[in-house]
Amino acid sequence: MGLIEQVIEKLNAAGLRAEESYPGRPIPCLQDVAAAVSLEEADLAAKTATVAVTVMAPAEMGGGACRAPAATAAQVLEALGGIWKQGPCALDGKGDCYRVKVSAVFSGEAAEAGWAGAPVGFTVQQENTVLTHAVRFTLTQQQDPKSGLTLDASPITFELEEQFAPGEPETVFTGQDFVLRIRRPSSLEILRGCRWVGIRRTDTLTGLRQIRTGSATGRSIANTVS
Repeated sequence: MGLIEQVIEKLNAAGLRAEESYPGRPIPCLQDVAAAVSLEEADLAAKTATVAVTVMAPAEMGGGACRAPAATAAQVLEALGGIWKQGPCALDGKGDCYRVKVSAVFSGEAAEAGWAGAPVGFTVQQENTVLTHAVRFTLTQQQDPKSGLTLDASPITFELEEQFAPGEPETVFTGQDFVLRIRRPSSLEILRGCRWVGIRRTDTLTGLRQIRTGSATGRSIANTVS
């Protein structure tokens, strides 16, 4: 069982209704206190994973309704081996619920369990940071019209789409000549000499949709399943 599943199971066992939260998933109408659990950050080099439990209560219940459930979330995260911290209670932008985020950093085997279960079936990693809000990645490179084979010397362009739930911090992209790794169940694609060259942003009902375009100077791919 992955780390996210373990957190959800223990929160539900403790009486706090919890569901997994991931980019693009709409937030249901709240009737009572509930929690959204998500993988906030993953660092493969440092072997750490940060899990966030966002406790939500309908506005009519008041911010105090989040106090005990947030304490429960902290206890669950600590029992699973996480080093946790709690943010402030705040009314969200739409004013329909109060939110408190309790996040915890996990290391070692627990962190590796946290990386499993990405809902989109792939991960995009910039240097040592996994971009956990990625929902689509496309790559374009010219092919020989006769043979259909990729022309290795042709320009490489790519596009990354991310979806952020309302109130979630956005990814900050910096630097150039970085390495991108796209991991799939049966392959690992590596892009070298990368740089970001453009961005499109759209506000939607389920949050911010962000599309970045980039270029790379080199590409390699390897099968990870024999």
